[in-house]
Amino acid sequence: MAARASIKDLTRLSKVVEDLMARVSELENLSGVATHEEMPISIIKLEEKVEKSLEIAGYVTVSQLKLATDTALRSVKGVGPASLMAIRRAINDL
Repeated sequence: MAARASIKDLTRLSKVVEDLMARVSELENLSGVATHEEMPISIIKLEEKVEKSLEIAGYVTVSQLKLATDTALRSVKGVGPASLMAIRRAINDL
């Protein structure tokens, strides 16, 4: 059993490293961006399904999220009160 747990741990760790490498690559690609507001919404790390829903609704930059009303964001499928609070908090933390 211990060997199985160890393999699971290594698999999880591998996924974390893979995610971090993707994030580093994403940040390197943003080096020419003038302000955080021009950055894609992926920079604020929302739940994947919320991020996808926002992008489908046309919210692709932090600036667009910042300027959107709470009502407009709540009208996006998958954005509930908790997601809205997470979006606002993440933007304020930038």
